[in-house]
Amino acid sequence: MLSVDFHLERLCNLIGSDGCAGNEPLIPQKGIYFTDCLQQRSLDAASYFPTSLEEMTQIDYLRMHRHRLVEYSHLIDQCEIDSKNIPSLVYKIQEDIERLSDIWGRSVFCFPGGTVHHAVCYEFVQEADGTYSFLIYNRGEGCNDPDLHGNVFLVRNGKQIARTRVQIRGLAKEDLQNEVLLKVLILFQHDEYATMEDVYGKIKKHLLEKASGWVREAPREREWLVLTRMLSLNMNGYDFYRLQEVEKELLFDPDFHTLQVSGSCTESNTQTPESFIIDPNFRRRLKLHAIQSTYNLIQEHVPQPLATKVALKIETLLEKIDFWKWMAYS
Repeated sequence: MLSVDFHLERLCNLIGSDGCAGNEPLIPQKGIYFTDCLQQRSLDAASYFPTSLEEMTQIDYLRMHRHRLVEYSHLIDQCEIDSKNIPSLVYKIQEDIERLSDIWGRSVFCFPGGTVHHAVCYEFVQEADGTYSFLIYNRGEGCNDPDLHGNVFLVRNGKQIARTRVQIRGLAKEDLQNEVLLKVLILFQHDEYATMEDVYGKIKKHLLEKASGWVREAPREREWLVLTRMLSLNMNGYDFYRLQEVEKELLFDPDFHTLQVSGSCTESNTQTPESFIIDPNFRRRLKLHAIQSTYNLIQEHVPQPLATKVALKIETLLEKIDFWKWMAYS
């Protein structure tokens, strides 16, 4: 049943997870590739669209469609086949940055990133004041980088929570259009030996050291560090209730999220930006649709009788469907 279990793991990872437990190591595990995941998500959005015209606006669908288009993923695959395709992809990204406008409701577009072994998502943003920002969505490998992700790690309901959305702000358009940076962000996705430490090293070099970028911190991150330090040293003046208040505020900060379960990076890091792109009610209903779609795929492809391990995973999916039904229509 090993092959069945592995196939089910891949299908389950398509819909992501609720985050890893506080004591769970991030053991590497093969998940879903960008192109496979984005193609499935595009199909989900397209199949949901005809039945939901009355419950969403056209602009929400357009935003979703643009975010889930597999065009960039296919272009990156072509660069792996032939490196001569890299300059044309760099030029396309530069042109898309040049054309950032408010037609989508936010001056933003997303681009797949990371390495061969770990998928993240980059977002290019034009702010209202005319400056630009570079956002990284990463809930896995590399989250221990203090320069980008900070040093705040919370545990709630057995789940690890950290700054998983990194906002590098205060950039000029030319900083994002940097040809050298864009090339390495593409090349790292084909380098078998590249790590997120390598990726982050280049991002910090070009956007923090050579440019005027700075990383956004949540308002009370530093206060949390001071209070937890006081707690560890048993210092006078430590206020437990104040720490609780700070942690509660951090939990609601949009840059903080649960860390992913290993193997779910593509789903976890490519779908998270949708929280800030489209109407939350529509996103919840689309999430329900995606989970049901995945369940149908499992029923179609996994042979009977099911092993205990497989059956338990399907039971978990059914629980998710019930939960997201409640979320979508409550």
